[in-house]
Amino acid sequence: MSNEELQGKIVKIAQAYRAERLRNEEFSKALKSANVDLTNAKTIAAEYENIQIAFKEQSNKLAVLVKENKKTSLYKDTVKKQEAVIGKLETLLEKLMKDKK
Repeated sequence: MSNEELQGKIVKIAQAYRAERLRNEEFSKALKSANVDLTNAKTIAAEYENIQIAFKEQSNKLAVLVKENKKTSLYKDTVKKQEAVIGKLETLLEKLMKDKK
């Protein structure tokens, strides 16, 4: 091989090396970016799980409150019935008191 051929091959190898180094730098940047994205995705997934847990807890609390609210109407009906009975008893007592006098 002549000096010129050898020099040409060295230049080609140097250019290929530079191109490969640039590609490696691009891959490195892409890898770093992917790692950042992965970390963000893991953080978001953890937050999502926490939100799901909080949602389930609040849903359970809401179900308890709905049950209690349904009982409230039953309590109101019971109170009305008791008031009616008390009213009748008061009327009966008044009548008995008048009869005794």
